[in-house]
Amino acid sequence: MKKLILNGGWLLPVSSPPIKGGTVIIEGGTIVYVGKSKDEPCEADSLLGGENIVLIPGLVNAHTHLELTAMEGKVGKGLSFKEWVEAVISYRGGMSKEAVDNSIRQGVEILISNGTTTVGDFTSTGRSASILAKLGLRGVAFNEIVSFREDASQAAFKGVKDRIENGKKTTGIIQGIAPHSPYSVSASLLRDCHNYAEKMDIPISIHIAETGEEKVFIDTGKGPLRDLLNSLGKWEESWQVPGMSPVQYLSRLGALDGTIGVHLNLIDDADIEILKERGVSVVYCPGSNRWFGREKVCPVERLLAEGINVALGTDGLSSNSNLSILEEMRLLKKEFASIADEEILKMGTLNGAKALRFGDIGAIETGFRGDLVGIRLENQGGGPYNFLSDTKFQVEFVIIGGKIVYKKH
Repeated sequence: MKKLILNGGWLLPVSSPPIKGGTVIIEGGTIVYVGKSKDEPCEADSLLGGENIVLIPGLVNAHTHLELTAMEGKVGKGLSFKEWVEAVISYRGGMSKEAVDNSIRQGVEILISNGTTTVGDFTSTGRSASILAKLGLRGVAFNEIVSFREDASQAAFKGVKDRIENGKKTTGIIQGIAPHSPYSVSASLLRDCHNYAEKMDIPISIHIAETGEEKVFIDTGKGPLRDLLNSLGKWEESWQVPGMSPVQYLSRLGALDGTIGVHLNLIDDADIEILKERGVSVVYCPGSNRWFGREKVCPVERLLAEGINVALGTDGLSSNSNLSILEEMRLLKKEFASIADEEILKMGTLNGAKALRFGDIGAIETGFRGDLVGIRLENQGGGPYNFLSDTKFQVEFVIIGGKIVYKKH
């Protein structure tokens, strides 16, 4: 059984206090020792780390779109949300299967080199699961479904169920379902997806309350998103205008319990109470909000105070300039100065693992999977969390299941 020993000037387990001069031993892919550095010699197949390294759990990107990695720089900033959606649809429609696969591979390589070891990926083709598994990344393949017209909903639903059933053969990857949003999926299909997720005991994720356009549409049935559906020939005449917030609408449909809600930028006190009651995990994407130039963002501090599980995601490179959870944590720290560094790291690790239903990752504990990241500290004077404030501190190596999958030097 292969043994890997990691030493660090600091060890940040997340689930327990920081350890100065810490050691982690991984054997057979599982963490078997966490604590102070051992004085006595210990045989190992590999040794990594040093006094200038801080050891953290593998990072969890709870929401991204790897199929859109190739769109980096292809969509200009400053577009309205409707114009951006149209640009994404146009570009995505012209991608071949080979181009999609290459885009996914490129995204995975970027994720790993930036310290991500587990990902929640929205896939409209189902092709990401096998690529994730082949390249060694853990994750959930959220099979995305878009169908606002009732007459097309059941065919779309069957297609997604088939992808999920076929994808179950992929080792190490959890299959999930992702009704895209309240403005792009019919009411009956939102219910069907949620019921299916409960029946199959699989994760379900959905974009919720991301933009003002979405809020206007769900409340009034009007605005740019109504125009978008009309222009695409996707409008459903029988759709009943909810006349409420997106969160309230999904709750009324019975399509919210236990879901992973992505974005949640525009929510009020009543929405927050519903999220808490329904056991929703929230994925906040600070880089995406910055890319769009949004002023109103998810009330992360309030959600955390209410005991709601908040994780981090990057979204895709069609709406962000990076796929780095390390960078997302740094952006979060700038946005919400009152959130403690320990909590920020937890959002990028253990909270993401909880949202994606991985019970043995996201922390450095004995019995947990051996997923760790080593970050080089240029200056240890600022403490073990200095890497959340200074971009000089970069990923030095990445371990997944006790295997070295990335090493900078």
